[in-house]
Amino acid sequence: MSTEILTTQIGAGKRLMCCLWSKNLLFMLIVCYA
Repeated sequence: MSTEILTTQIGAGKRLMCCLWSKNLLFMLIVCYA
């Protein structure tokens, strides 16, 4: 597996976890994409 793919999967996983845990859309956007 290439480093680029692995990094992308980790980044997507972090965003997914963040979105699942956050009930507030604005807070989610700030934390996940800041």
